[in-house]
Parts: sequence; structure tokens; C-alpha cells
Amino acid sequence: MPLFVAETIPETIDDVVPQPLPPPKSRRRVIWGWVIKFALLIAIFIWLFKTDQLTTEGLHELTQRWDLALLAMSMAIPALLICSLRYKLLLRALNIDAHFRDIVSMSMIGMLFDLISPVSNGGDLVKAVYISKATSLPDRKSNFGIVLFSVLLDRIIGLFALFTFGLIVSAVAWPQVSGDEKLRKMAVIGMIVCVVSLLGFFVLVSEKLEGSALRRRLMHAIPFHEKIEGIYAGFAGLRHHKRILAATLGLSILNHICSCTAVLILSQTMTFKSVITGAAAPLEFLPCLTVLPLGLFATVLGPAGGLGVGNAVFENLFRNVLGLKGGGDLILKFQICGILFRLAGVPVMLFYKHKGANLETAPNVVA
Repeated sequence: MPLFVAETIPETIDDVVPQPLPPPKSRRRVIWGWVIKFALLIAIFIWLFKTDQLTTEGLHELTQRWDLALLAMSMAIPALLICSLRYKLLLRALNIDAHFRDIVSMSMIGMLFDLISPVSNGGDLVKAVYISKATSLPDRKSNFGIVLFSVLLDRIIGLFALFTFGLIVSAVAWPQVSGDEKLRKMAVIGMIVCVVSLLGFFVLVSEKLEGSALRRRLMHAIPFHEKIEGIYAGFAGLRHHKRILAATLGLSILNHICSCTAVLILSQTMTFKSVITGAAAPLEFLPCLTVLPLGLFATVLGPAGGLGVGNAVFENLFRNVLGLKGGGDLILKFQICGILFRLAGVPVMLFYKHKGANLETAPNVVA
């Protein structure tokens, strides 16, 4: 099969069919668009202050060591770029292409809506809406289903990489981890999650399951089975893109390194106390890194970085595994930094204009 197909070149200018331009938006539609955007922003800020997610006390604590707070917050920039590149690669594995700048901008808009979502990554739905509206797929009236699936799959890969990172840290620090029963349990939990996830993935994308008549009959009984079947076919096709999937996993680990680095930077602004003696005690980095993956996983269960649930889990992990008080306060500082960075999505939502290129069928890259 040839790599390139020559296009027919028109002999005269008259043979060129001009593409119709989209009709301009009416003034009323533009005004209503701005009204809705400002109303959403006002609602977000009211929600933040009314639910005490953003308080003057928390901001005051960060300003005590503003240099370290800014350094920790700056780690979100490479994390955003890394996650956007990961998502672009994932779209490519699904035979979809999109502008990197659009992905970064719409990811920031999605992160902004995380602030009013009941879960930390609830803005992913908004991100999928923005991307699906800005793009289109050939032979599809609506591409929202496949875009939403790609966003959810991107998040799942990120969570899997979080436990993989914890497992790598445990392996590197095994001489220290093996001597502590609680740290060994953390390593076992990470290993179980990784093994079960990998087995589940390979079963779901296997050719045997994709061609199974029983699976087709069961799926046929589900509402909207034709759309779901199309999404599953795209998911099963990921087995042909092992290199891209490995790259997305590697990028996810880099993303979590940025997040853990931010937490460790913020830990330098605090004094931890021993659970047993109550005296000041140091926070050792390697044992902390074995705890962080499970703690960060818990932050997806609450709004704006796991407020509430994530704080309780971090405090319990620090007390029961590391023997230190202060884990809840540490993750609270991390969450406030995350809230401030998410607010950077405000000007993006108000003023960003996507490049207008459609999601087009990308080259079928088999890795």
C-alpha cells in the first residue's frame, strides 16, 4: 500500500471549488456567550469561598514561605504540558489528531471546572465538551462519545502510572522499605493494583474478546450499542500501539514526579511531629514517596484536589505509616496551590480561540 496518494491537481482555477465559510455569530449569541461565561466564573468564586476551599488563613500560611509556594506551584506548568502531550499521543493511537495548543488550553478550562465538581477531575467532562465542539470526525454526526472516552482513558492511564511510580520508588528503596512492615504493605498494594490493571487491559483489548460472539450479543442488549461498539473497537485497537502506550505511561510518571516534587517542596515549609513523642521529627523523602501515590489517588475523591477525603487519607497515612503528624496540613497546602493554578484557566476560558482545525483521521501508526 503506498504511503502517499497523489491528489488530483485542477487544470484551471475554475475547477477549484471554494470552501464555504462558517456564518458569523450574531451579536446576541456573542453577548449571551459572555454572560454565561461571567456567570460561571462568579459561581465558581462564590463556591470556593462559601465551602472554605479557598480561605484567607490558608493563603496567609502560604505567604509565610512564598518562595517555596511559588516554586511548588510552578511544578504544575510542566505537569500540564506533559499531560497535554500524553493526551495528544493517546488521540493519535485512536487515529485522531489535534493541535497541541488546543489541548493545553482546553485542559486548563477543564481544570478550572474541577473547582465546582464533586470529584477532583470532574472538569474532564467540560474538557471533552470543548474538544468535541472544536473538532469533528469524518463520517460522524457527533464525536462526543469517542472524545469523552479518550479523556476518561487518559485519566485511567494517569492513575495506573501513579501506582507504577510508587512501585518503582519501592523497588529503588527496597533495602529501606523491606525493613518496615507498613512500607512493605504499601509496596504490595501498589504491585497488586499494577498487576490487576495490566491483566484487565490485555484481556479487554485482546483479539479473542473483540471477536467474541458472546460479547457482541451482550453488548447488543445495551442501549446505544452501536456507538458503544464503535468506541470499544477504538479501545481494542490500542493493542497495535504499544510504543505509544509506553510513551503515555512514561509521560504519566513524569507528571507524578512533578506532583510529588511539589508536595516535597511544600513539606519544607512545615514542622512535622512524631506521633509517639510529640517532638519535632524529620520527613524522610523515600518513605514519603512510597506513601504519596496512595494519598494522591485519594485526592480524586473530592473537589479541587480531594478536599476533605484527601486530607483525611493523607493524615492517616502519615500517622500510621510514617509515624508523623501533619500529613493533612501538607496536602491542604498542595490543594490550595492547585486551586490557585486552576484559576489560570479563567482568561483562557474568556479569551482563547481554538485554531479551528478539525480532529482528522491521523496516519495509522502501528507501534
